[in-house]
Amino acid sequence: MDELLQTKSIISDKEHVRYFSSVSPPDEFGVIEIVLRFESHGIMSQHFKALKPGDRMEFQGSLWTDKTNIKLLYFSENYNDILYKEELDKYREQDSRLQVVYTLGEAPEEWEGEEGFISSQMLDKHVAKPNMEKHKIVMCGGPAMIISYLYSLRSLNYPSDFIFIYGQFGTEQVKTVYGRNVKLSTHRCDNVL
Repeated sequence: MDELLQTKSIISDKEHVRYFSSVSPPDEFGVIEIVLRFESHGIMSQHFKALKPGDRMEFQGSLWTDKTNIKLLYFSENYNDILYKEELDKYREQDSRLQVVYTLGEAPEEWEGEEGFISSQMLDKHVAKPNMEKHKIVMCGGPAMIISYLYSLRSLNYPSDFIFIYGQFGTEQVKTVYGRNVKLSTHRCDNVL
């Protein structure tokens, strides 16, 4: 959690900026590794996909200077499909600002964590209640899952401007559940569209 990187690229004469968490081992000098979710219509996704050896891209970091607490609710169908579990657990042990709650669709008998899809009850149990302070719920996942979570969050009185969804359809998903004229949010706690 120590390496938040800003990337900057000029695409069609316009500057595009995105933020990524580095997954590079801290002792590998000169190497930057990030994990990307490819969006077929995403400007930066297309740009990253088209990069070739020798192409240039601007990076700035480390930008992780705030004291934001993060609680990650992570659903996986089964234990073996949890991506980066060792790394997440290591970060959780190193930094008390990160809490990870795993939930499994098919839990082994010895599993002591949550079971099943992330539900209203699970959100109510693990996610801080809405308040007027800086607070953000950031989601990514399949469309049906996101819509289900949005209905759960709405039933728990989370305002639409507390919620940011990664992907090209996030805005429409929020509007589908909260209404066409709702306040929309960005991924930042201090910025509302």
